[in-house]
Amino acid sequence: MSDQANNTVRVPRLGDRVQIRYHPGLKGRIIELRGPLGYKGRELYGVELEYSDHTAYIEVGADQLIYLDDGNDPDHPNPPTSN
Repeated sequence: MSDQANNTVRVPRLGDRVQIRYHPGLKGRIIELRGPLGYKGRELYGVELEYSDHTAYIEVGADQLIYLDDGNDPDHPNPPTSN
């Protein structure tokens, strides 16, 4: 396997559990693919944040999402990083 294949970033999909980069306490699930609506065509995703007593909705750019691998997706491994 080449080094390039190991550095492949997984494309977010509906239902993925994610964490918001630089905000480790914000975790949720992608519920909407908004499309290239951001600055210069940046892909945006609708994320439902999970709290103990309620949920909240935010829109986040793909570069701000960290995929939380639950071990059930061997085709696209992309474990969380500690950035």
